[in-house]
Amino acid sequence: MKLKFVMILSALLALAACNSGSSSSENHLNTLMEANSEVKSEVEKLSEEFRNVLTAPDMESIPFEPEEVTASAQTKLEPNDITLYYSKEDEQLSLMQRDEKGKKVSFGELNVELDNDIGASFNNSESIRELTWLSENGNVMFGLRSVVPRDGNDEPMTKDELVNVANSIIEQRK
Repeated sequence: MKLKFVMILSALLALAACNSGSSSSENHLNTLMEANSEVKSEVEKLSEEFRNVLTAPDMESIPFEPEEVTASAQTKLEPNDITLYYSKEDEQLSLMQRDEKGKKVSFGELNVELDNDIGASFNNSESIRELTWLSENGNVMFGLRSVVPRDGNDEPMTKDELVNVANSIIEQRK
């Protein structure tokens, strides 16, 4: 089942890349929702206004080839959010997007500069690396998190890898 999903997703991404009308600002969440009914179902739980500003990273920017993508939407409490989980064996990358429209948000020292002069906060611990930033208009908070498996044999994604994924998201929001 996982292999079938990866093959379908790869085919859709290849078609999107070959489409002469596509642009670098294409929203990869739409492609992901077309290929994955679970992701689509979770996204559809959110308000239409929030759904319209969501995105997903370009699959090419993720430093491993995900075998599975799952999603979890939180709508019972404010602010609403959705988390996409990209995984392959012990490797996992999660992308949280939280609706912060009309809220004042602070999440730590801005110690990384992303594309479009967007400041981000990078946190590095022994088993987790996390990059957090706000959209240019301040309406969406993004959080990318790479976690090391408990066996301790692997390293989480590097800061540069997380920045690359973040920039692929920012590019789509232009």
